[in-house]
Amino acid sequence: MSLQDHVDKNRTQAGPQTAAKNALLNAITKAVEDIETEGGGLTFAVPRLKDLAEAYALVVHGKP
Repeated sequence: MSLQDHVDKNRTQAGPQTAAKNALLNAITKAVEDIETEGGGLTFAVPRLKDLAEAYALVVHGKP
């Protein structure tokens, strides 16, 4: 699922920042679940998780 799919799925009346926060959190959760179910793949998953976590921190706290 792309990040845009997560944003569209989590769009709320609360506004775009809340939708982005929820989408990023769900994307992080999905990426971790994929690692657990698929095994291996950490080489590709870790950089993506790092990017998602930094984006989440930026949205929630205003800084990476």
